[in-house]
Amino acid sequence: LSRVFPFDLGFCIGFQIGMEIPHIARDREQVHARHLEHNLGTMYGADYIGAGVGAAIWVLVCLRMPIIYAAVGTAALNTLVGFAFLTVYRRELRPAVALWLGHGMMVAVVVVVATLGNDWMHRLEDTLFKDRVVHRLQSPYQNAVITKRHIAPDLPNVLSLYINGRLQFASNDEAIYHAFLTTPAMLAANRRDNVLVLGGGDGLALRDLLRWNPKEVVLIDIDEQVVGLFSGNDATAPTPLSRELVHLNRQAFLDARVHTVIGDAFVEVERLAAEGHAFDVVIGDLPDPSHPDLNRLYSDYFFARIAQVLGADGVLATQSTSPFHAKEAFLSIGKTMTAAGFLVEQYRANVPSFGEWGWSIGVLSGATASERIARHPSAEIPDGWLTVEHVLAAFSFPAGYYDKTQGIAINRLGSHVLFQYHQQSWHRNRGVFFTPAVP
Repeated sequence: LSRVFPFDLGFCIGFQIGMEIPHIARDREQVHARHLEHNLGTMYGADYIGAGVGAAIWVLVCLRMPIIYAAVGTAALNTLVGFAFLTVYRRELRPAVALWLGHGMMVAVVVVVATLGNDWMHRLEDTLFKDRVVHRLQSPYQNAVITKRHIAPDLPNVLSLYINGRLQFASNDEAIYHAFLTTPAMLAANRRDNVLVLGGGDGLALRDLLRWNPKEVVLIDIDEQVVGLFSGNDATAPTPLSRELVHLNRQAFLDARVHTVIGDAFVEVERLAAEGHAFDVVIGDLPDPSHPDLNRLYSDYFFARIAQVLGADGVLATQSTSPFHAKEAFLSIGKTMTAAGFLVEQYRANVPSFGEWGWSIGVLSGATASERIARHPSAEIPDGWLTVEHVLAAFSFPAGYYDKTQGIAINRLGSHVLFQYHQQSWHRNRGVFFTPAVP
């Protein structure tokens, strides 16, 4: 029912909207008691102008508001127009009493939703998460929810961050993900003075990078509210939660070496390239390409722009979805980086909250990333648990894993190839099918 109902509702609304203009055109002629020349043209013109104004208001105002407030405001405006219509044409309308009662009921519904709707929506949203929701944040870009799980008195609470319903990290195993995101790149880099992080507004990748003692780390994230939450600057967050989040990232945003840029990574990397900036390491801690807007952050064009801000012996490492659950998407990211001029390798590790997860690492010239990593002793790794042998083992994949790479498309800017691979893997195939090389 939940899959069919939106389409049924959309059909009903669309059908009634289709009847609206001819009906109003007839009513206009009845009100004026004569035939109106260009009546339909006038109606369509007014409809298009109104639709344009409404769309502008929705994009510029409503999208920046909580969805309940936007819905209530829209409904209240329509109800107000209805009352104005009833008042002006009260003598022509029959039965007027029924129409007034109907509009009165609509006003009651709007008032109830305005008063209780936000709480209802939060309660309904809470049922989607297995752990207790302790904070939620609605920014112009995304919906963020933090949940907390209490396991035992002698164990820390497990905090999980969900962005638009998708798990971004769980505090009990995020160290695995972030270690494999950052450590191979820092080992492969000949210099580690200047580092660029794309995304990573939770500060966890930043925390791990600062352990390598860089001179400067520039972090670009589009969502100022998420960065504020993990910086301890969100006044709406409970104080104990803010302390836990800041403790989790070791107050990374307060480090003097960190320069935070609030903006679209796609645009900001262009700016950095135009200004001639050069970085030793670039880390891509971006969300999965689950939306067309995110797809461009994994395009050949974007990777080529990243290459422009890398030093000659610099290293790029980016999260690349799951090599098991979304194999085509994983392979496409690696192939797209290669098309942008990188010498690419891929690696994987098991993150319990995510399952098998993968990353891609690329250099512009010289020895491959794994060859560079092999030169280093494990003692150089500052996290205290990951070893060079462990990292190198992550570069190993099953026999035949890359056999079908030739049939995988490069994610050209505007093609949405990667987005489609990702959608097919997670929604059609459910991310659970494994096809061995030998039948």
